Amino acid sequence: MRQPRLRTVLIGAGAALALVAGGTAAGAAAFASSGTVYKGCIEGTSRTMEHVYTRTNPPPCPTGSLAATWNQVGQQGLPGPGLLAWAYVNANGTVASSSGNVTVANPGAGSYCIGVTGGTAHVAVASLDSLENTGGTVQAGVFAASGCPANASNILVVTRPQSQDGGFPGVNHAFYIIVS
Repeated sequence: MRQPRLRTVLIGAGAALALVAGGTAAGAAAFASSGTVYKGCIEGTSRTMEHVYTRTNPPPCPTGSLAATWNQVGQQGLPGPGLLAWAYVNANGTVASSSGNVTVANPGAGSYCIGVTGGTAHVAVASLDSLENTGGTVQAGVFAASGCPANASNILVVTRPQSQDGGFPGVNHAFYIIVS
């Protein structure tokens, strides 16, 4: 069975209700609570959500639509690893700001060795600082990076100019990194 598509961006159940109903988020927050039950119709062919209500006896769904009911409280999910570390790294490899448990070395053009303490790094996501307005690409990998100092060998980040497709050496760029 295909999943339904919503016609709104879900910021929160109350805000979504307000957007679908044509009201405001503040108006929705005034009457929606964690115990609020939402009722809507999933249109049969497009699978879009239509006609969302919170009242006890809403009108029936149109012919060919599927009735759906939900609330703001979902099932408890599995605990995730959470955020382990974050940093803003200058192009020269110095740490401008961080969570306090990040060490960075810049052994060569476009190469950054990153060490994180306080837990095990599982995932790292890096993004170039767009304020430099230089363009380029960035890659981050979580592994024991060879050629890096012992205190900065959990993660390797490589930054390159826009015209370079992979390989070394890269070019130094400032970037943001989050690690979990």
